[in-house]
Amino acid sequence: MMKRDILKREGEKSPEKWPAYRKLRNQITKEIRDAIRDYYRQLIDENIGNPKKMWKAINKVLGKKENSVKLSSVEIEGKYLTRERDILEALNQHFVSVGPNLAKKITAKPGDDCLQNITLEQKEMTFKTVSSMHIVNEINKLRIGKAAGPDNIPITVVRDVGDLVAKPLAMIFNSSLENGIFPNIWKLARVTPIFKSGVKRDVNNYRPFSVISVFTRILGRIVHDQILNFIL
Repeated sequence: MMKRDILKREGEKSPEKWPAYRKLRNQITKEIRDAIRDYYRQLIDENIGNPKKMWKAINKVLGKKENSVKLSSVEIEGKYLTRERDILEALNQHFVSVGPNLAKKITAKPGDDCLQNITLEQKEMTFKTVSSMHIVNEINKLRIGKAAGPDNIPITVVRDVGDLVAKPLAMIFNSSLENGIFPNIWKLARVTPIFKSGVKRDVNNYRPFSVISVFTRILGRIVHDQILNFIL
């Protein structure tokens, strides 16, 4: 690039040297573009198995910035809230009301039966006992790099001690499934409000991004698989 800049200065003084500058300039521009292309191609290839990092890489290629917004106030029913606690409470109230409000808009027709088109040998299911080995297998499926939940226990730690915690986890999981009681501590989530678009002080323009405990994820996957196997 230094040679290019020297040729440019010389070309500005001597027109006969301008073609040499232009040729070198075009060569350097091409090499820069090729390097940028190769960098982003490698970045995407390295994250094919990680959707979160993959989209982060794609957004970087497209020049999109993360919707990280510092919220100084929100407007609720014409009133402006500026205290951090009041803002968080307003966002939380909005997030927890989305589901019930949506459910109210869904009207069931007379005779609707969600199971009418599903042929089942029996209409009742009971959860099967979860073995320690099953839990070890589920732990090994966890993707490293995911954020830790409210308990601040990272996936890497759980995977490292999977063989040791599988048995006590099996006891907790089976007790939960048998009694129909989900541990309250595992109901907690670290929620981050993500700005979508529009007016920043309008809570309707935010969506929640929740990170739950790794143990909640494991139990959730087990329940999901058993219900799916029952239906299918």
